[in-house]
Amino acid sequence: MATVNLGSIKFNWRGSYSGATAYVVDDVVESSGSSYICIAATTGNAPPNATYWEQMSAKGTDGTNGTDGTDLTTTLTTQGDIVYRNASGLARLGAGTSGQFLKTQGTGANPTWANLDGSPILQRVYYNFSDGSNNNSTGGWHDAHHPIGDGTLNITPTATGNIIQIQFNFFIGHEDTWQSSTQKVVVSTDGGSSYSNSQTLGNDAGYGGVNNYVPSNNVVGDTHSGILWHVTANTNNHKFKWQYYGSSGGAGFYLNTKETNMAGGVAHSYVILTEYDTSSSAITNGGSL
Repeated sequence: MATVNLGSIKFNWRGSYSGATAYVVDDVVESSGSSYICIAATTGNAPPNATYWEQMSAKGTDGTNGTDGTDLTTTLTTQGDIVYRNASGLARLGAGTSGQFLKTQGTGANPTWANLDGSPILQRVYYNFSDGSNNNSTGGWHDAHHPIGDGTLNITPTATGNIIQIQFNFFIGHEDTWQSSTQKVVVSTDGGSSYSNSQTLGNDAGYGGVNNYVPSNNVVGDTHSGILWHVTANTNNHKFKWQYYGSSGGAGFYLNTKETNMAGGVAHSYVILTEYDTSSSAITNGGSL
């Protein structure tokens, strides 16, 4: 039977060309960045000698930062680096501080790391309670009952000069008569040893109050709500408490009481203490009006 020599039925990769190696047809080598296939057996005849070699692929153009394309290892040197293009070429931007974000500065400017100046809220403390109390003393300012009048409401600010916002919503019940009282808030910055007042907390005259006349017990309570604020004096724990001034003959600050006279169920009230960072660009002083 006749024998037919098919030669190689696939390319035979031989690596980089060597003048000492004997090559046969269909051997493929690399030389100076290009690849060549052997078309005639040869030893010592290097590509691109067209008698023995046919080019398969040509080397590309060298990059500006390397010899075999753009070599980012010469630009990026440290974990966390990123690469960008400045006015003349590729440049390195080193890792920023933890928590920063990458900020673009528009056309014609380089990117940079920037701090996130988002919400100025630093912390919040929530108080939700159903404790009922009949605050009905008259003749002067009196501390309200637990939990709003005994120093339970507290927050520890992170910096002096920040703002503590006091948001409240109280369920106010009724007796079978008229009732009237004025409220204010006092604050302690020494652990509760002494309390003081300010204009933003109601001052000596109070910030407002409740004034209701009820002909019978069969009524639904009112809502007493609002927002006060206080500038932190230090970073000690700040305690807040409500005080009320009851009117003679009809005193009353009935917190979370009388809810069963008509609606039934259990009344709830809440206070939210929020610290705001006054160094944030989101906080602006509108001045005294």
